[in-house]
Amino acid sequence: YGGSEIDDASGTLRATMVDSGRLRPKLITLIGEMKQNDHLYIASRFISDRAIIRALKDAANHNVIVQIILDPNDSVSGKKLYGMPNRPVAKELTEGTSGGITVRWCDPRLLPCEARMILGKTASSTYMLVGSADLTRRDTAGFNLESVILVEGVRDFTASKDAEVYFNRLWANDGGDY
Repeated sequence: YGGSEIDDASGTLRATMVDSGRLRPKLITLIGEMKQNDHLYIASRFISDRAIIRALKDAANHNVIVQIILDPNDSVSGKKLYGMPNRPVAKELTEGTSGGITVRWCDPRLLPCEARMILGKTASSTYMLVGSADLTRRDTAGFNLESVILVEGVRDFTASKDAEVYFNRLWANDGGDY
């Protein structure tokens, strides 16, 4: 769970491996530090961790702009999921806040939404989490062997700019149906 310093053209970055047992508290802390007009981009296959859902709702109610791309969870590995857990969670997030959370859906006709990325942009810093963990209790509370890499910088860095372009491409269906 240590970290290392990396020099990027945009300045010094801190990169840290975060295992599933430490992911929930770290993510809740990062979301909780966001303020009015900060921006949070999330792409995830599953979201159901109640603590993270509460943190997202709190952030949105403090005027953090939250955009989420989710898989509609129609099926996984041939099993019917009937939209669980994402459809009811998306409804809760969008209807249970002051309008700061917007959700869009991946196109299930292609492939499941495999992106697992969180990009947070504040007035003074940028952070990005990428890896194999979904936003479920199993993956954020140490029940699965999942992990993410957390990269933090005092301002936008090359990978965060690339991630934002990628996210916005998916969000706008720029160049295809995503």
